[in-house]
Amino acid sequence: MTENEFTALQGHAFIALTTYRKSGEGVVTPVWFVQNDGKLYVTTSDTSGKVKRLRRNPQVKLAPSDFSGKPLGPQINGSVHFPSEAEWDALRDLFLAKYGMQFRFFSYTWRLRGQNSNIYLEISPSTGEPSNEQGKTDNKENFNE
Repeated sequence: MTENEFTALQGHAFIALTTYRKSGEGVVTPVWFVQNDGKLYVTTSDTSGKVKRLRRNPQVKLAPSDFSGKPLGPQINGSVHFPSEAEWDALRDLFLAKYGMQFRFFSYTWRLRGQNSNIYLEISPSTGEPSNEQGKTDNKENFNE
């Protein structure tokens, strides 16, 4: 592993995030992300399918992508952790700095649609290959319902 696996993502607005169903089938979702201290952060609804899958299996693959999720570079293995709510204000500021009015607009529309419960996901580089069995866990630590 290089010093920072996520260097290849610099300059991109989206990543294609692959999470895994119980069957082991990968589900790709294009998401916004920010980088901080060698880690990536993603924001999503706490009731999204990806959060449900990540509670079961925190292993992911990701790649730089366009807005539709079409990969624009090599895939990187990662592992997800749910940061505490105490970290969310700082993470929101990082998203505001990177995406500006777009982030404000989508945050507003998410609230209008009743998606008031957005959370943040922290992704660290991982050397393991994601699978249905690897990392299989309840992974509810630091997850505030």
